[in-house]
Amino acid sequence: AKCDSDSLLDLLMMFDFLDNTLPRPPQNIGIIAGAPFSKGWWEPTTKERKLDKSTMREKRKAEEGFLQARYGNYMNKDTVFHIYPRGEFYMFSADLVHVVVNEVRSGSFREYCVGVEDHDIGTMAQHSPNPIRFIFLSSMDKIFWDHPVKIKNRDWIVKWDSAIEKLNWSPNATVK
Repeated sequence: AKCDSDSLLDLLMMFDFLDNTLPRPPQNIGIIAGAPFSKGWWEPTTKERKLDKSTMREKRKAEEGFLQARYGNYMNKDTVFHIYPRGEFYMFSADLVHVVVNEVRSGSFREYCVGVEDHDIGTMAQHSPNPIRFIFLSSMDKIFWDHPVKIKNRDWIVKWDSAIEKLNWSPNATVK
């Protein structure tokens, strides 16, 4: 699992979700869980704007070629079908983490990555040769996290104190 530095997790709710919602082994493979985001809505990022047009075209072409091969009829020349989890919080099953690591080790990610972490990691995971199940976690409901929660904001302190209280934790606690 990964979350942004301005996301605040409710650990009790997260562990409850993990225990009661996610599949048990051996069915816990090919899973991406997070708040879905569609690249079809994307404006070019600052990093993409800095790339020359031919480099950007090549990256998009490589990505769209992969997506077309993977999802076939779900795409046409006017539609980019590319869903990935938002960076505020996401998790992958261990087999998809392995796929991401292999994409990085092989260097093939350079063909399609654009320097936006959640997009790039989500795209790498979709290079799995096996089916992928996306568990949509609503970013509006924030099942077990708040985002954005800015540390300088008093709201963050209130939420943090509430989370610590729910855990029944104190800084003076010792492990026995």
